[in-house]
Amino acid sequence: EFTIPVLGVQGAGKSTLLNALLMDDLILPVNADETTCIPTEIVYADQDSIEAAIVFNSDKPDLWVPCNSAGINPYVNNAENPGNAKNVKLIRIRRNNELLKNGVTLVDLPGVGSLTQNNTDTTVKYLKASEGAIILLRTVPPITQSESVFIQSTWPLMSKVFFIQNQWNDETQSEVEDGQEHSLNVLKQIADRCKLEKSVISIDIVNIHQAFASKMEKDVLGIDQSGITSIMTN
Repeated sequence: EFTIPVLGVQGAGKSTLLNALLMDDLILPVNADETTCIPTEIVYADQDSIEAAIVFNSDKPDLWVPCNSAGINPYVNNAENPGNAKNVKLIRIRRNNELLKNGVTLVDLPGVGSLTQNNTDTTVKYLKASEGAIILLRTVPPITQSESVFIQSTWPLMSKVFFIQNQWNDETQSEVEDGQEHSLNVLKQIADRCKLEKSVISIDIVNIHQAFASKMEKDVLGIDQSGITSIMTN
């Protein structure tokens, strides 16, 4: 198995990205102001499961809930599960998707710089058991100081890291290019400090909202124009 967590600040678009890559509907909740410290694993299965497994930290048996945003939200939304009062270890969703077929598990993790210390602890603990990561960056603002510190502390732990910059619909091409240039410079500085190979650093630009909307509408051209196919091929 090859575990790849998806990382980024709260609201960067992590859940929407995974919905666009792996789902046929809005399954992972995207409208929570603050998520709680619950990793959501998406694993391969021969058939899409109609229920998601809620796995608890205790000996309590797994709870099966509808595999949709309404079913999952009560466990990942900090407003409904503050500080993980429900004692959930993780949520597991099974999908018949080619991206997962070779043993890849993609994981939606709490946002970097989360308001809750438990969220930060959960993310760091999960990273130590992972082989690679997708780090989602924003266009405006580009990499901030707190993001830079997080990347510097976690990047050396990963054998492979993919950087993706999310382009919102109201962001201009000039803003996208400026943000990409700034973030690349920051990543190269981090690579220097951590003695990592700079020549392989790249940032893929993806309009994640367009990717998800186009997938729901079965708009093949829109999917391609969103830039998300670069992730699928990599």
